[in-house]
Amino acid sequence: MTVFKRRFVLLALVLVTMLTLFPMTQAHAAEDWLYGGQEIAWENLPVYSDRYGSSRIGTIFKYEGFTVLRDNFPERYWWVEYSTSNGAKRGYLIFEYSDEVHQRGSGLATVKNTTSLYYGTNSYDYQKSGTVYAGEYIVILAKNDDWVYVEYNTTSGRKRGYMSYSNLNVINRPGVFDDLYTFENSGVHEYYSGRHNVYAGPTTQYPSIGYIENEEVINYGYYWLESGERSTYIEYYVNGTNQKKSGFIV
Repeated sequence: MTVFKRRFVLLALVLVTMLTLFPMTQAHAAEDWLYGGQEIAWENLPVYSDRYGSSRIGTIFKYEGFTVLRDNFPERYWWVEYSTSNGAKRGYLIFEYSDEVHQRGSGLATVKNTTSLYYGTNSYDYQKSGTVYAGEYIVILAKNDDWVYVEYNTTSGRKRGYMSYSNLNVINRPGVFDDLYTFENSGVHEYYSGRHNVYAGPTTQYPSIGYIENEEVINYGYYWLESGERSTYIEYYVNGTNQKKSGFIV
């Protein structure tokens, strides 16, 4: 059994959104029992076939993002979904005890209709970042009017992007945004020398989405792990285009 203890902390992450509280949306009856959001593994976590640990079916690796579908309290397990090369996989994480605070800074939803995602809050200034499919589970990280910043599973790992809030069936809304800050006109222009990979999320367990090389970017803030490692959330122009991407330098 793995003793549950958070090993990471979000000190500051400035997203390309103005954050607002979510209106509560009624989920479908079949989903009423779900309650979850986004997590990043604090160590290698064994995944089991059921809540009793009957058989091990996989591993969520340290600093890998995953979706909590059911945050079961006071029982000592989570039902989770995570990325594999064969698509999203579900299983159970089991803990000897739980000190989880059940007021998440992220939320859980399903997608109404298959749609494209973008690296920012419109489809003309920003390149397409991916696709989410009808019925798929996604995690809501932040919201600005009808745009939401989400994280989701792909066959190449966890990715992030922006999409329409109205295209979601919200299961549970984010609880608090205490660690997130609005950025309106507060991005810092910063020059990076050399070549740096850009990742879809705040650790190297997320897939690389490109790179910057000897160029200026907009730095919107930092994501810190308890280990002291830091990643930077940036926005930059894609070479040879007038469109932008956003992601993390780790």
